Amino acid sequence: MVSRFILIMAVVLLAACASGPQPAPPAEVSKTSPPPVPADQGTESAASLLLADARAARRAGDYSDAAVLLQRAQRIDSRDARIYLEYASLYRDQGQLEEARAMAERGLGYCDGSVCRALREFTD
Repeated sequence: MVSRFILIMAVVLLAACASGPQPAPPAEVSKTSPPPVPADQGTESAASLLLADARAARRAGDYSDAAVLLQRAQRIDSRDARIYLEYASLYRDQGQLEEARAMAERGLGYCDGSVCRALREFTD
């Protein structure tokens, strides 16, 4: 009798474990919280902000800071040709013309329009 009870309890416990954890209910959105940002828009905005900061750092002559910002931007959006263009400009400003050309060539695979024209200037 006791072994039958233990067997039934074991089956009930296993059935409860097999269903897995239940998802948490959606969080309440307060009227003061900002609306959710789509994933693509958030990453594009973050990469664009880092790119703008990198440009400003390069123009100010802070090449190491510009490089760090470009690395971060590239981790977020490795297919943004503008990042490769800024890298090429950074290398050019430092007199590293071969590196500038190589970075521009890599960026040509992701570019369009005026960005392509600017990248091609490094490879001609």
